[in-house]
Amino acid sequence: MQGTVRSPAVHSVFYSLSFYYQQCYLKRGGGAIHINVLYVDDEPALLEITKIFLERFDEMDVSTAECVQTGLEMLRDHHYDIVISDYQMPVHDGIQFLKAVRAEFDDLPFILFTGKGREAVAIEALNYGADYYVQKGVDVESQFAELSHKIRLAVGKRLTENRLTESERRLREMMDHVDILSLQLDRDGKITYANTFAAKTLGCSISDLMGRDFFSEFVPQKGASDHKQMFTKIMLTGKLTGETLAMLRSRNGSEHTIKFRNSLIRDRQGKVIGMSNVGEDVTDLLKAQEERDVLVDVVSSVQVEFYIFDVHDLHFYYANDAALSNWGITAEEIVGLTPKDIPISLDEGELRKMLDALLQGERTALVFETERRRADGTIYPTEVHLQLFDNGRKRMFIAVAHDITERKRLQSEIKMSELRYRGLVENFYGMVYVSELDSKYLSQAYGQTEYITGYGAAEFENREITWTELVHPDDLHVVLDEIKLIDADHSHVMNVEFRLMHKDGRMRWVKNNVRVVSTQGNPIVQGTMVDITSLKLAEEELQASNEELQAAEEELRQQLEELTDAEERTKVQEERFHNLFVSMNEGVALHKLMRNEKGEVCDYMLLDVNPSYERILELRREDVIGKASMNVYHVRAPYLEEYVKPMRTGEAHVFETYFPPMDKHFLISAVNLGRDQFATVFIDITESKRLEEELKSQMKGMQELLDLIPGWVFKKDTEGRYLAVNRKMLEEVHLPAEKVLGRTDLEIFPRDVGEVIMSYDRNFLEGDKEEISEESEHIAGNHRIINRISMRKQRDRDGKVRNLMAVLLDVTDIARAKDSLRVANRKLNLMASITRHDLSNHLQVMRGYIELAKKSSARSAYLDKISSEVDQMEKDVEFTRTYQGLGEDEPRWQRLEEVVDSVRGNVPEINVTVDVGDREVFADPMLKKVFYNLLDNSNRHGGKVRNVRIGTEADGQRLRIVYQDDGSGLSDEKRKALFSGEERAGSGHGMVYSKEVLGLTGMNISEEGAEGKGARFVITVPPAHHRVGSGPH
Repeated sequence: MQGTVRSPAVHSVFYSLSFYYQQCYLKRGGGAIHINVLYVDDEPALLEITKIFLERFDEMDVSTAECVQTGLEMLRDHHYDIVISDYQMPVHDGIQFLKAVRAEFDDLPFILFTGKGREAVAIEALNYGADYYVQKGVDVESQFAELSHKIRLAVGKRLTENRLTESERRLREMMDHVDILSLQLDRDGKITYANTFAAKTLGCSISDLMGRDFFSEFVPQKGASDHKQMFTKIMLTGKLTGETLAMLRSRNGSEHTIKFRNSLIRDRQGKVIGMSNVGEDVTDLLKAQEERDVLVDVVSSVQVEFYIFDVHDLHFYYANDAALSNWGITAEEIVGLTPKDIPISLDEGELRKMLDALLQGERTALVFETERRRADGTIYPTEVHLQLFDNGRKRMFIAVAHDITERKRLQSEIKMSELRYRGLVENFYGMVYVSELDSKYLSQAYGQTEYITGYGAAEFENREITWTELVHPDDLHVVLDEIKLIDADHSHVMNVEFRLMHKDGRMRWVKNNVRVVSTQGNPIVQGTMVDITSLKLAEEELQASNEELQAAEEELRQQLEELTDAEERTKVQEERFHNLFVSMNEGVALHKLMRNEKGEVCDYMLLDVNPSYERILELRREDVIGKASMNVYHVRAPYLEEYVKPMRTGEAHVFETYFPPMDKHFLISAVNLGRDQFATVFIDITESKRLEEELKSQMKGMQELLDLIPGWVFKKDTEGRYLAVNRKMLEEVHLPAEKVLGRTDLEIFPRDVGEVIMSYDRNFLEGDKEEISEESEHIAGNHRIINRISMRKQRDRDGKVRNLMAVLLDVTDIARAKDSLRVANRKLNLMASITRHDLSNHLQVMRGYIELAKKSSARSAYLDKISSEVDQMEKDVEFTRTYQGLGEDEPRWQRLEEVVDSVRGNVPEINVTVDVGDREVFADPMLKKVFYNLLDNSNRHGGKVRNVRIGTEADGQRLRIVYQDDGSGLSDEKRKALFSGEERAGSGHGMVYSKEVLGLTGMNISEEGAEGKGARFVITVPPAHHRVGSGPH
């Protein structure tokens, strides 16, 4: 039985009983035993002659069927002891029939009886469960004798198997209902038996385990050799080692630890022939033990104090190494002690109160700080986490104590730092404030806040006043414009003067300096505000009095310089506080312009540089600070003109340059800091420049490669604009590159063509496929042109589609070669099939009737049947001659009405109505043979056909040519075999030929009629292969 696994003892019994039962079947006679046989073959003559030969044996009754479907229906309706089947049949062959029988009727005996002599067919049949394979041969008498013998053997064997299987099933059911692993190994360590639990553990089916080497396939490599040596020693000595632990590896990679109890298997002479192993999976048990040990080790080794004590008498159950070390006691000494015995700053009453809160459910956990004394007498602060553990069986307190000495130290330092910083800000003669980005409120305000605005710091922090209410309405737009610049670029610094509305109603002039800084990764606004009312009043006085202009100007300049110095001091304090200057990856340098005796800018001095400056330029800070640029870089004031630009415009200036002395490229940003001072921020882009040049070179080489492709290669963006094209495309559209790149198909091609192309592109971009490769076909004159378009989406790093790339190739010659090869292959296959299968069957039937004629006096009837077979052989040979010429001439345009008119006269018995208008199709010159075959088929097999109508109907862009007769129609079985060449009613080859003729130009034919309502053949014509009149449709 297929898939059955038996132990060695069961195998021995099986073969003995099998031989006995087979001998009983062979010796019985006189009609005592009846075998019901079902024989399926598509040749009626073979069915008839085989039935005659087999039923000469009285114990056999033979039923026949001409197709697989009928055979399956007969098996469902009647009982049969065995099935005999031909191999090559229409719709379903013998192997497919065998699969269906095995799927539905399990172990029903099956013999493949065929003329197919290939060894591969026999192997395939036996692999799928055929009992025997009998080849139809020249000696008819011996062939049927062999067939009848194999029938008896198969039926007898199956009866024996069924009885043994039932006994084995009962034993197996008992073994398969226990969660114990049971295996049997032969002397070589190969598995001969396994129960369900063993198969489940090893990740295989039972049948898949049979015959596999246990040690090499299911024991991990590390231990396989040792276990194999132990097993071999037991097989040689016959001495067991008792229980053993073995690690097994399943097919899915999981490993199981099994505790085995082993016993030896001996034959009748007492020789050891294998081992029986019964085992328990202890994987989970060992894993749980290991996890418990690991958990204990982890708790013991952590650097925090961990201890457990009783809820009643508070005696310690456990304390880890860190706790014991800090307390200065051992694990033995802790027995009988309680937390009260460990010196802490918490008194016993407070401890008892907290424990009671946990016991009474008032709190689920407690966190508190206390101080402890180590064994060496040092005091250290701790944070204790205490909670009650209750699993329904045991209640205990669990505590974890952290040494927070370092945390306390840091908190103290932070507090001192805050006090120093607050003192610095509050002594500042202006106002310092902080605000969230995009907020109209000031979250913090320090310094002379109330003096400048009239409002206290609390009023700002409580959001009682917005900063927009402070700005004079006429100056608000100036401030808002600067804020927009900050929003767009967080590196922008606001430095603006405006009128401020004091709380008492008076107006003050202030100078506001604002920048965005980062705190813990979050951007905030930080600003300073200085009262410059006196300066503004001084300006007005200067304008009113020309006589005091020079003295006032000097005084104002001094005041402005003092103000600038104050701003610079504030700026340095802020920058140092936030470590921004020293932490930037970009090189940063602060400079001051140097002037000659005439006041002209002649050089600049380096005031300060950051570590990135030193790293990028490989210059030390101490070697450049306070020196003129000429002495640092050894060339005359590098980029002085570039650095002066932001001093003139007040805006940052960014430029890219190559500095020969260092052989490096830089991207430099220069920013005006006021008072002839400026800052430069730069990055080394030398490597980027090199990669850019390499990329340009690669792109040039890629373009040259694309220009060698004999088709269109192009790249478009998602709007359909061409980004790149190759030379072939430019040559064929007759346009230079500048008139293609950046334009869409609507701007390059005629509007109707451009719309079709862009619609195709949109459908691809909006679809799910990442790439496509499709072929399209059109007719130019009497020639087919076939193009293949291959397209792929190009995505950015975020996965968004940015472009599409495509290649358009003319593959007409390749397609024509494939078509020619396909047609030639079909010709060879079909003609070989007819010659090998059909003629062989005709000869086989003829030999059978000759054999019967020799032994019968009624020879005339047998000779008539032989003559009929000879006529059919002549028709098959004539078909091969016609079929051989298929596809030798090129297709061309043909008017349908003329094609039908050219053949309708060959069948005068049928009235043909043609309603196709002025329709033309692009087809093989043998198209008229298709319509002749259809008319001939209706006349000979349609059942008194009198009328045929041929018309057309639209099917989207395709055309359907409908052929309808008023005959009896086709059955479902004949419809399935009609175009396969396997229909034996005499019409099959003609319809196969018709299908091949149509297929040469992409057309197809199908039969859509219903039995009893006439045949309805539909020929489907592709879009480019039909038209009205001489113009394309």
